[in-house]
Amino acid sequence: MSARRLDATALRAWAHTAVDELIVHTDEINRLNVFPVADADTGTNMLFTMRSAWAHVDAEPASADVTAVAGALAAGALQGARGNSGVILSQILLGLAEAITAAAAQRDGFLDAVDGALFASSLRHASVLAVTSMGGEPVPGTIVSVLQAAAEAGERCAVAGGDVAEVAAAAGDAAATALDRTPEQLDVLAKAGVVDSGGRGLLVLLDAMTATLAGHAPRRPVYTPAAPQTALADAAAPPQFEVMYLLSGCGAPAVEGLRAALE
Repeated sequence: MSARRLDATALRAWAHTAVDELIVHTDEINRLNVFPVADADTGTNMLFTMRSAWAHVDAEPASADVTAVAGALAAGALQGARGNSGVILSQILLGLAEAITAAAAQRDGFLDAVDGALFASSLRHASVLAVTSMGGEPVPGTIVSVLQAAAEAGERCAVAGGDVAEVAAAAGDAAATALDRTPEQLDVLAKAGVVDSGGRGLLVLLDAMTATLAGHAPRRPVYTPAAPQTALADAAAPPQFEVMYLLSGCGAPAVEGLRAALE
């Protein structure tokens, strides 16, 4: 499908394409997973999270506008988020939904489609939410670094007059460049001979957006560990835990209070 505009139909199509592409790349992404916990599940977690988002969109009526579809994606991802990468993905989709909702509010509640400037803005907002979800201290060389590079490139393209398909393509290319730099930013990646697994997953999602809007996406290399799997296992950190939970019935001030107490 080639859309050249990001309306409700195209956003639904992107969710479908994103799931399909994550299925294709799950094993590749899992093999890169050495940070923050070397448990080889980043691709699986992103796939399950995106599937939950897609399922929520499927439950929306066909008449739902782009604001409703974006909101359903965010709600589904939040409720179905798995692992650290799934939580970050849910924040990326929340950034898109909140940016679209804010733009619609400025247009008397109606927004037909997302243009290049709004898509770039949503990437920027998503990067802020992702950083917040990680405690406000982003680690260089992770999915957040890749997302920030994508947002910056998207903003430059939008300022130059690029449409949403061009902005998505620019964001994807910048993400690929930033992904290649992640081993230079994070020692554990360099030692394992891998790029960041979450960043690779994000590139899959951005390329899926380009494919949806422009009808094609760049061919990316297959990212493989430079070190043998046995070496990666030997270099893995001691067993650790990632604890994920969904908090409800709690206002924003109380959430920040809990965050401060946990820190």
